[in-house]
Amino acid sequence: MGLKYNKLYEPYATLTAPNVESQVIWLIKEGIPKDIIFKALDEVYGEIEQGQEFAEEYKTLTLVNSPSQVLWRHLRTKARRLYMESIGDEPVLSSNGLTKFQKLWKVIKGEL
Repeated sequence: MGLKYNKLYEPYATLTAPNVESQVIWLIKEGIPKDIIFKALDEVYGEIEQGQEFAEEYKTLTLVNSPSQVLWRHLRTKARRLYMESIGDEPVLSSNGLTKFQKLWKVIKGEL
């Protein structure tokens, strides 16, 4: 992982989410391919470099989540969007009768 990412992540580090590598592992478990993960990291950490502060977004939410969780959720959303864009959502049926999109969604949710 790039030193740049880890430096930008420092304000969001927690005991359970100590570094960017933990984000990558989490997204891999979510079924997101590594190339998509790294594109999402580039976009999200590019936003942070440009001044986006997820701590500020957290202050406006009424959720019981840390700024770290807000950042992670943002990263996951971005990774899922990039992944969906990369595969398209043509209605091609697989052997189990699901479209590519339906199958992917079940994989992301951990149902397959």
